Amino acid sequence: MIGQLFYIMREETKQKIFIIGCGGTGSNYIKELARYLATNRNYMINADVILIDGDTVEEKNLERQSFTPEDLLMNKAEAMALAVSDMYNLTFSYVPEYIASKEHMLRIMRNTYERESYEEEETFVPIIIGCVDNHNCRKILHEIFEEYTDIIYIDAANEFSTGEVVVGIKNNQAVIAPDRAFYFPEVLEDSKSVLEMSCTELNNVKPQHLVTNLFAANICLIQTIKILSGDWTCGGIYSFDAFGCSCTRTDPNLIKQQQKGKLK
Repeated sequence: MIGQLFYIMREETKQKIFIIGCGGTGSNYIKELARYLATNRNYMINADVILIDGDTVEEKNLERQSFTPEDLLMNKAEAMALAVSDMYNLTFSYVPEYIASKEHMLRIMRNTYERESYEEEETFVPIIIGCVDNHNCRKILHEIFEEYTDIIYIDAANEFSTGEVVVGIKNNQAVIAPDRAFYFPEVLEDSKSVLEMSCTELNNVKPQHLVTNLFAANICLIQTIKILSGDWTCGGIYSFDAFGCSCTRTDPNLIKQQQKGKLK
């Protein structure tokens, strides 16, 4: 049962947090995660953070993304890494690229092993934080979720005032809580990557609100803190209304039971 699962990290286990997307939700999540890690140093012993985004900071981003005018024209992942270093004296690695494929993401993840031994790689637990706005990237991250034996995949999605955060969990190959594709199978349908989208298509992305991004970022942060504390009981889907100040969690086991009932 998901309510009984606690994952006890071995002392040598290193967790790596891969944050994909440093925009509205991602940039706010990154700075608050950094604040938390800076004041809870025991987590830094076993946690590395890698920021991934191929986008550039534009003036329009300053309204709801956690950037300053000094960041304009910089890569978003690099700007966030520098901000975290300046504010909290923490080192977050960054990759200034869009995720193009499953193989691309795996190369990025495996490159983090360059200065580590094979034994350390075996105890590596990926924590993926998806803060993207296109299904193509979510499809790739779903494939990564299926690739690993032990993995956490937290994915945020929102519109102007509402949204949901899905927490997927795999432990020893068993899917304790499924990822977004279980609840929203349309993310697996063919769609354009960010690299394939025209300027017009990129500009037509649905508008979002700062408060909504902050709400989503805080839900992601809460679940990350639980995971870093060894509590893997937080799987499920968190549906929220930022303006209504509400958030409800649906246990994946309940949804599975309902689906089985429909098939009878």
